[in-house]
Amino acid sequence: LSVGVNVTDGNSETELYTAGANAAYKGEDNEVLLGARYAYGEADGEKNTDNGNVFAQYNRLLNEALYGYVKADLGFDDVAEVDYRLLVGPGVGYYLVQTDDLDLNVEAGATYLREDVGGEEDDSVLLRLAQRGEYRISETAKVWESVEYLPEFEDFDVYLLNAEVGVEAAMNASLSLRVVVTDKYDSEPAPDREDNDVAVNVALVYTL
Repeated sequence: LSVGVNVTDGNSETELYTAGANAAYKGEDNEVLLGARYAYGEADGEKNTDNGNVFAQYNRLLNEALYGYVKADLGFDDVAEVDYRLLVGPGVGYYLVQTDDLDLNVEAGATYLREDVGGEEDDSVLLRLAQRGEYRISETAKVWESVEYLPEFEDFDVYLLNAEVGVEAAMNASLSLRVVVTDKYDSEPAPDREDNDVAVNVALVYTL
């Protein structure tokens, strides 16, 4: 569970609140990943952040490295005029490296997209190419990165791109400090909206 708060007062007045939860189950043949996050912020009395998403992924291991997966993600971004964006689809993944210190995997599949952006509903089928790595520096610290590329099958110039880099260090047995940088790119944003959104979040994490 993670919670972040950033408040400034004086020449500029800003507020940013974030919350999230992640859970994972890893067995011999099955893996389940679940997550949810929400962020809300204001600058000088005007809302400048209001977004969130929930996701679930199921992996069925075929051998020590190869697996099939099904992933679903539902999100929104009020400032970017994304009323909702649903991504769901199957694929295959492969662990390039699995050691006590390092995990590195790649995934490829097809994703059905249903969204309402700028008041217009649309749906399409996307290719999904993804990569993720996590390096455990020690028993109390880790860094990770991930990239997800989602182009339309019919036109690779129309795509979504999601990237993340994070670092987390333990403060005690239950509390950690986390810093995450995320970058979300939409090649076809809502009218009068930017195509790229970058966010830096600092949060306290409580591990159950």
